[in-house]
Amino acid sequence: MTRFISDPSEETIRSFMREWVSLLAAGRVDDAYAWLYRSDGFTARNILEWIYQYSPKYRANPKRAAPPVINDPASVDPAGERFYIDQMEIPDENGNTYYGAQYWIPLDGVWSGMRASFDVVKVGEGQYGMELTDISVS
Repeated sequence: MTRFISDPSEETIRSFMREWVSLLAAGRVDDAYAWLYRSDGFTARNILEWIYQYSPKYRANPKRAAPPVINDPASVDPAGERFYIDQMEIPDENGNTYYGAQYWIPLDGVWSGMRASFDVVKVGEGQYGMELTDISVS
């Protein structure tokens, strides 16, 4: 079920992104996918595939190499946590406003260069949905 947030504050958006990555780390990919308001072409299965492509060994031989381990953000050094939130309201073609947010994903026990990008979309009064728009290496 979609998990909406009540406001686009840095604290609320960051908390959502941390918890979303925690779900992935716990192997609850379907739950993480269900939290998304929209997913811009992503499925539960290909979210993991995009993240796994971060590993050169896995990319070279996905049938033999182990994929990188997604870590719960609470389990790695907090000093390395990276996130970015664009607080500028941007209108979309339907008149909704949204914010951009990015969160770097910890892999194999350290913060990685792999990031998940989201649009934070206002869908109602006091209700914002998180749309996954990209998973890439920065």
